[in-house]
Amino acid sequence: MAEDFSRLPATATPTRVADRLQRLLADHAGARGLLLAKGHARTSGASMIAGYLDRGEKADAALCRFARHYADQTECDHATLLRRERGVLPTESGL
Repeated sequence: MAEDFSRLPATATPTRVADRLQRLLADHAGARGLLLAKGHARTSGASMIAGYLDRGEKADAALCRFARHYADQTECDHATLLRRERGVLPTESGL
């Protein structure tokens, strides 16, 4: 449900507006995530993909390489997040 910012009183503080925008962004992100998940759930089944790829091992090896690199990147990103939360790394503001 979209917020109607025209109904904010003229005396609305920037903090109040920011709070509403934050809720709106969270709602928007949730809706996008739901639609993305539904779209992925409707992709072709594993048997169709396997039939397309045939019995070659190149696709297996490529998918395994991708999965390993993806997992490594996720671990690296998480470690960076934890360091920033502890104040070890500077954070960027104004994004």
